[in-house]
Amino acid sequence: MKTLFQEDAIEKIKEIASDRTCFCCSHDEEKVSSTPMKTRMVDDEGSIWFIGKNQNTENPVLQNKSNVTLLYQDHSKQQYLSLNGVATVVHYDITGSPELMNPVTTAWLEEAETNTDAMLIKITPEEGHYWDNNNGRCTS
Repeated sequence: MKTLFQEDAIEKIKEIASDRTCFCCSHDEEKVSSTPMKTRMVDDEGSIWFIGKNQNTENPVLQNKSNVTLLYQDHSKQQYLSLNGVATVVHYDITGSPELMNPVTTAWLEEAETNTDAMLIKITPEEGHYWDNNNGRCTS
């Protein structure tokens, strides 16, 4: 097993998670809830950003400071990534972040530029593992 440290780990997260949809899973004593979410950005600290709606009560990360697991896969490269982290809801004017906006986001948020229900969700990874087809091994 190989351990990745700060810079290498962030680069691996960017490689696998950027511009992909993942399952965002939250867990409590009774069940695990999963919601597909589209990654909007992976920043230079390795945090992963999503856009959501305040009214979406099915979103598992609406409780601020929720523990979540993100599950990604890249079929073409046979890479898989599992990240455990903390979700923070950030109320923000997304029009100030053009890197987070695209036609799909705009359509999904129904005129997102003026939608006061839009929010950013930041996931700060605490630990993670990935698998790739190069060696068939898990890396932390």
